[in-house]
Amino acid sequence: MKDLVVCIAFSLFLTFTGSEEVRYETEEEQKPCSYFYADRYAKPEGGLVNCSWYSNQACCKRTEVTSVFSNIEPLHSASRSCRNQLNYLMCFFCSPDQHLWFIKQKLRVCAEYCDSLYEDCLKAGVGKRTFGEEYDNGTMFCEAQNFEVIDGASCFEYDPDVFGTAALTTVDFLLFSVVLPFLISLCVL
Repeated sequence: MKDLVVCIAFSLFLTFTGSEEVRYETEEEQKPCSYFYADRYAKPEGGLVNCSWYSNQACCKRTEVTSVFSNIEPLHSASRSCRNQLNYLMCFFCSPDQHLWFIKQKLRVCAEYCDSLYEDCLKAGVGKRTFGEEYDNGTMFCEAQNFEVIDGASCFEYDPDVFGTAALTTVDFLLFSVVLPFLISLCVL
């Protein structure tokens, strides 16, 4: 039994050691993190509790995400879709693609995203007023956050799939469903 426990522990160690390491062959393959500064590039970052979908390649650090989400006021009367869209928007600074739409220290948000967020959050609010009472439309909401609203390409857009799927990434799924059982089976033999 002791040998099996040691074998499983060793298998876990082998499975996860270096599994999230990203190596770039050329400087052009690196994704610059324009929100921060010139010499920060996207890399794996664990513990991104509210922005976990970026953990395989993130521009942010766990402490930065914790800081942002610890300073928000409670949101009342928000639907799940509203909360998800706001959560996603608040994680923009973690995206490895921010160099495409964070330009001249300004977030460029897709107009469609602003409109969708506004529609889903009309009855939600912070304090006594709802977003519907405070803003006339999605563009006004996003511009009030000091975002530039863009029609078309090169803008930050919402990906609802990050909330609609299991928390496991494809790599995690393969590790847990294929690699780990195989390694454990070797221990049992």
